Amino acid sequence: MKKLVIAILIITSLYSCKKDGGTSPTAFAYNISSVNEVFSSPDSNVYSKIYKFIYDINSNLVHISYYNSTNDKYGNLSVDSGSQSFYYKQNESFPRNYTSIYRKSFYTWTSISNDTLIYNSQGRVMVDSVLLGSGKSSSYRYYYSGDIINITQWDGNSIGKDTIVLINGNLIKMGWGFAYGDSYTRSNYSNYPNPFYNPTIANMLGALFTDGYWFDGLSINLPDLGSANVTTDSQGRIIKVTGMGNGITTITYK
Repeated sequence: MKKLVIAILIITSLYSCKKDGGTSPTAFAYNISSVNEVFSSPDSNVYSKIYKFIYDINSNLVHISYYNSTNDKYGNLSVDSGSQSFYYKQNESFPRNYTSIYRKSFYTWTSISNDTLIYNSQGRVMVDSVLLGSGKSSSYRYYYSGDIINITQWDGNSIGKDTIVLINGNLIKMGWGFAYGDSYTRSNYSNYPNPFYNPTIANMLGALFTDGYWFDGLSINLPDLGSANVTTDSQGRIIKVTGMGNGITTITYK
């Protein structure tokens, strides 16, 4: 079971493993694409999402928040919201810990988890140890072999396995236990850059974001946008997508 299910495939909603001891990764300079805010709504009267990204003075990603609101046919509002906060040691450009908070309007409780991250010598997340608010713990371990990333989860009772497959830098398959036929596939990609992709972050935390279904932090390009109308800025970054009906996505950068 995923730590936090956040479906941030928002734009398209409109239409050999080497053992590593966990050494500290070599520090590298961030050159993040700097997404500030994403707003998406297939129909603003029914359903909308807002995602915000916050960075520190060194351009390190320190906070992600989302707000997902839905109105049913009776006009009842349901809100699904949460955040992830990342913590860095002084003079380091990779987070050692992060906290996830998840709330739902019809729940009487808030889910909070605290995670510790360990990296391999290539600067990629190798272990994500989770301490849940109830005192329970689980861990995720990431194994990299070329364009294949295997993830195992231990929740204290059983082991789960996930697999991510990339081709030409884009995700084509992600499986949550292939033996049960539980997988997600994608074949067609556009020439538009993925606003959530950055080489540094993809190398460091891309597997965590993607496998946790926060957002696709691994693919270089966006999936095929079909007949959607796309507006880009002077750097070729998407700032607006309009789809069928009242659907719209807007993206701002810092």
